Order: sequence, then structure tokens, then C-alpha cells
Amino acid sequence: MKNKILLVEDEQNLGKTLSEYLNEQGFDCSWADSISKAKSFNLSSFQFVILDIGLPDGSGLDLGREILESNANQKILFLSAQNSPDIKLEGLEMGASDYMTKPFRLKELILRLNKLNPIQNFPLSSAEEYTFNRLNFNTSSFEVTDGNGEKATLSKKEKDILEHLIKKSGQVVPRDELIDLFWGKDSFPSNRTVDNYIVKFRKWTDTSNGEIEIQNIRGVGYKFLEKGKK
Repeated sequence: MKNKILLVEDEQNLGKTLSEYLNEQGFDCSWADSISKAKSFNLSSFQFVILDIGLPDGSGLDLGREILESNANQKILFLSAQNSPDIKLEGLEMGASDYMTKPFRLKELILRLNKLNPIQNFPLSSAEEYTFNRLNFNTSSFEVTDGNGEKATLSKKEKDILEHLIKKSGQVVPRDELIDLFWGKDSFPSNRTVDNYIVKFRKWTDTSNGEIEIQNIRGVGYKFLEKGKK
């Protein structure tokens, strides 16, 4: 059974990226971009609530306090750009389980969620296998076997980027999204750095006998395409 998370975040790009990432990691994540939308859910049904503080229709602190008044055992993690020690202290004193400041690493968020539930740790990535004609990609062994039967071992970053592209098959994935997810907001790789990964991936996808390809969307990013799908 998946653990349910309510994400309350009004920044659209971050909310979309974070909710998709949490679902990929094995959670059942619902996303609300305001307090009013958050209240439309059955709040007691969630194991975790990830709360931004600066929301368009009020303060996440007030919502957190209201949630904890109804259920003192609810696990709340504040996720905010506000780094004031007083605000952080207020959140923790009301009973929140944790407080993270933006920018942050996605892996760190999963590790913090693990600490909130030490009995059931969640994997940082799910083990899956993808096969396209004779091309095989195994996330648990970090191996690619191309269409010619040649095997290669992936680095952690190569595995994560390639799996992200596959899971978003048919969608345009911006370079900035890949940088934020796999390098972090405090790193500044060039577009060429990201392109180098794609060049390497294409050496494998080109052996799939036309089953898959990675398209370059000029000035934006990339699109992973499977044969017969748009």
C-alpha cells in the first residue's frame, strides 16, 4: 500500500515536478496549489503533508496548525523559501515533524521522509526494467544491453536521467528541469554538459531498430519517443 502525501505548493513548476517525482518514488501524491484546494481533500487520509508557507490565500503555518489541532499525530514537513529562524521555530514548536528550506535536493527530501517513518523506509528509486526490441535498460543493475548485445554500466546520474526521460515518454523535458533534478539549483552545468549525456544515450537508442529515439527540441530540451507514439 502506498503512503499518501498531500503537497501544498503554489509555485506551478515546482509543484508539478515535485508531485511527479514523489509518485515515481512510490508515493501516492496529491497536489494542491492553495489552502482552499488543500481543504477540499480529506486531510486525515494522508500520512504526510508537505506544506509551503507563503500561499496565495493564507499562511501555511495557519493551515499546519489547523491540521495538527485535528490530528496531533499528523506528520507535517514545511518546505519554504523563508529561512527565518523565528518562522522555522514557530513551525517546529506547533508540532511539525521537519522544516526544509528552498532550494533543496530531491534526494534529501526522500531521506527526510524516511526519517519520519523509520519502520518503512521508501526507496530512492524503484527497480524497473525497460525493453525496446533487443535494447534493455535495467535500473536495479545499472546496466544497458544495446541492440547488438553489448553491455554498459551506467553511473547513478546516467541511470536517473535516462529513467526520467523514459517515464516522461512523449513529453518535452526541458534542460532546466534535468539540471534542477539531477544537479541541483546550486550547480551550474552548461547546456553542453546535459547534451553530452543525451549523445551517449543515443548511441544505445540508435540500436533499437527504430523502436525509440530521443529528439532534440531546439532551445527547450528533449523528448523520448517510442515507435507508434507521439
